[in-house]
Amino acid sequence: MITEKELGPVAVQWCSDAQPVTFAHLAAALAAAREGLDLLPLSKTEHRWLDAMLAGEDAEAWAAKNLEQRGIWTVPYQVGAIINELIIRPVSEDAGGRERGQALPGDPVGPPGP
Repeated sequence: MITEKELGPVAVQWCSDAQPVTFAHLAAALAAAREGLDLLPLSKTEHRWLDAMLAGEDAEAWAAKNLEQRGIWTVPYQVGAIINELIIRPVSEDAGGRERGQALPGDPVGPPGP
């Protein structure tokens, strides 16, 4: 089971094309993601749904459970006709702050390892 101490650092990425942003703790990452909702052109329904996923009383526990069991937490959302994913994943401290599976510039491109 992940403990409070193990809930960071984590990287947050609003879609696969965006650069991830690293936060020291999961709680800070969720708070920042909630603030970012107002910057997206979301429908009221999408905004309410994402806000509930990120700010509900069980949001941090749900995110931590996904990080523990799957190593990633993805939350789908839609902007117009485009489907995206909010991606939260642990940052590997032994990889110089990179996300797990994230290649260095010049590394061969391929599917991420297990």
